[in-house]
Amino acid sequence: VQKDTDGKLYFCSAEASTSVWIRGEEVPEDFPMQNISAALKNTSNGLNQIFLIGDSETESEHTTPWVSMDGLSWVSLYTESGYCPALSTPYIIGYNDGLYILGGDMTCGYTSNTGGLVWTVTDDKFWFPEEFAFNGPSYTIAHDRNDYIWVVWGGNGTNEIWRGCLNKLKKF
Repeated sequence: VQKDTDGKLYFCSAEASTSVWIRGEEVPEDFPMQNISAALKNTSNGLNQIFLIGDSETESEHTTPWVSMDGLSWVSLYTESGYCPALSTPYIIGYNDGLYILGGDMTCGYTSNTGGLVWTVTDDKFWFPEEFAFNGPSYTIAHDRNDYIWVVWGGNGTNEIWRGCLNKLKKF
């Protein structure tokens, strides 16, 4: 995101081999600007998609994922039904052939198998330890190539590392 001489914010991108920035579309007012988390996921035909969530500067009752193919233009995936409720410090990860949003008090997560359009509570095969609800908002979440999810807590007197994965067989 870059502020131009007209005072507006624009999406920008640069290729790794050059230092020339390409200006994209204007940043929408409700685009997340703080506590940003992103996940890269491939479509069924092999194209890369970038999913992004975070806190926008406007109040909202939902956590809205945004998607882009190039980083220069972004589309909101908000829908009136099946949306993810507002979560503080939200994280999005691509996992188990879907997308997951985790955050808030870490008592539950939300999953989408529709490319981020419809979100449901992860009420089976995906549980959080009770301790998560008491650890506070200072954490980060990632997953590795072996399909482990890592939650790292820091600050507020809590310094812990947790690792987990879905307990199910998967055909390779």
